Amino acid sequence: MLLAGTVPVVILTLIGGTLSDRLPRNRVMLSSDLMRSATQFVMAALLFRSNPPLWALMVTQFCYGAGDAFFDPASTGLLPQIVASEDLPAANSVLQLSSNGALVVGPAAAGITIAFAGAPLAVAFDAVSFLASAISLYFLTVPKGGLSLASDSILDQLKAGFVELRGRQWVVVTACYLAFLAFAFNGPIFALGPAAALARLGGPSAWSLMLSAFGIGLISGSLVALRLLRTKGALGWAYLGNLGVVPMLALLGTSHSKWLVVGSSALAGLSVAAFGVTYPTLLQQTVPKEKMSRVGSYFWLARVAPMPLALAIVGPLSARFGISKVFVAAALSIFVVTLVSAGFVSIWSIQGPPQEIDGAG
Repeated sequence: MLLAGTVPVVILTLIGGTLSDRLPRNRVMLSSDLMRSATQFVMAALLFRSNPPLWALMVTQFCYGAGDAFFDPASTGLLPQIVASEDLPAANSVLQLSSNGALVVGPAAAGITIAFAGAPLAVAFDAVSFLASAISLYFLTVPKGGLSLASDSILDQLKAGFVELRGRQWVVVTACYLAFLAFAFNGPIFALGPAAALARLGGPSAWSLMLSAFGIGLISGSLVALRLLRTKGALGWAYLGNLGVVPMLALLGTSHSKWLVVGSSALAGLSVAAFGVTYPTLLQQTVPKEKMSRVGSYFWLARVAPMPLALAIVGPLSARFGISKVFVAAALSIFVVTLVSAGFVSIWSIQGPPQEIDGAG
């Protein structure tokens, strides 16, 4: 099921970015929301059956993933259209704050809904939430003029987006770094985290606490990024700050203390959120608006493409070497790759436009 939802994102993200530079981005996002709403309504209907066919569930997840592939690149390109360049740090921080807050509240709300009303109604509620998003996008006002959407062929647009990406060293380094994080951090956490909590930390309650602490860290990091973006070499400091994920992985592999892991999870969440606000803000401030969705799609692809491979090999690796060694190896590799990536001069020299900070701001 997870693979069925991930494959279309890997295949279609670059196409989604290209179309988002050809068509009104808010309409692309609205269409994506309607598609994902429809798939979740179908999923809810299937789950009302006592034994829904697996192939039908996989088809709905494939369609859901296709909607994801178009929404995210369009959203990356839309923000610079509706927000002034100097306001992008605050805008990205607010977006991260809201989405990270949802990551904290959402699972709890889903659990309560499933417990009292059942999984089908929980999925139906998810479908309704996409309709609410689509309605919001329908009423979103996008400034007229000032942006000429591409009209050449899709192939030419893909080439132009790659040229724009390749011509900026810090963009290439960051995209590769994100792909590595998706492999070395997300893979072990999603596949082995619950097993580690069950084996050494006290089971589901410890895992729940860890996720809650990570979510609180995400919310805090969204605010820290606002201050970080006002400093010289903001991206370099964000890279070094991302070393905060290393203790979480190392402790998941070695510690028997639930509270040590919970504390390290909060630090990891803060690090991830600060980095996650810093690099897209600088991207939106330095890449031409008419190419933003195409360039941004490479970043979304980097975050998603390694996941199927990571989920496929983490299990066998843990069976062969043990869960602890996999977590420790992941922690060490992220430590090394983060320092190497932060060593590029372009990572420290990239700077957004100067910001005027007044009392109200």
